[in-house]
Amino acid sequence: MPTHSLRVVVCPAIGLELRPWLERFDFATELSLPGLRDPLRVTDDGVGVVPTGIGKADAATTLAALFASSRVDCSEAYFSTVGIAGGPPETGPFGSVCVGDCVVDWDKKHRVDDDDPVDLLYWRERDYVYDLDPTLADLAVDAAEGVDLRTVTDPPQVTRGTVVSGDEFWHGASLAEQAEWLVDAYDADPYRVTEMEAAGAVVALDRFDALDRYVVVRGLANYDRPPATSSARENLDLETGEHANHAAAENAARVGLALAERLLAR
Repeated sequence: MPTHSLRVVVCPAIGLELRPWLERFDFATELSLPGLRDPLRVTDDGVGVVPTGIGKADAATTLAALFASSRVDCSEAYFSTVGIAGGPPETGPFGSVCVGDCVVDWDKKHRVDDDDPVDLLYWRERDYVYDLDPTLADLAVDAAEGVDLRTVTDPPQVTRGTVVSGDEFWHGASLAEQAEWLVDAYDADPYRVTEMEAAGAVVALDRFDALDRYVVVRGLANYDRPPATSSARENLDLETGEHANHAAAENAARVGLALAERLLAR
């Protein structure tokens, strides 16, 4: 069987995030590879798009499967996680896009009853923070300049910063304070978005010496805390569903596509 050389690999998690790529590309090949939940779709010029599923393990397994396969060559590919995210209000209006230049693992920490709400993992072998290549993040931000972004409420903006990533979907002011504490403890503050795949992706890519070829592009679909005028539950119900998800996914894809075009032109 022929080996397909990949130049850019885009990893959405769910159908909402995959749809913009299916609408934009004509794929020449679909590959069903061991370890993948869904097929890897490949264009003639080496763009691969593969859904990972939700969460760190799904993302890590998907990327490891690509590297383990003899049917694809990822040795020089760039990788991007592109999709929706939550985040603090400071990230911008709904639909704003964040380019991640650092990933903090939200799950590897300590919790003890009747103690501080959160602490660093006591017996950690390393700090669970991954710095991404700043030059690649710069390229993504530069590629986003001039990209037309859909507006939900106020005009969206493009920012960059730390990504808090974990398998837990959380929402609320006290939990946001814990996230801020964790990121500050790793000297990676402030964080800009919260999502569920990047902390798995960075582990897999680091193991295959490809971490310097990875970038996160996320569209802001909801805030991670409520305003003072509503409860966390009321705010979460308001901001989920159709509220901003589609615009956030579309805007992330537009920036991701602009970045892919820059990478292909290298």
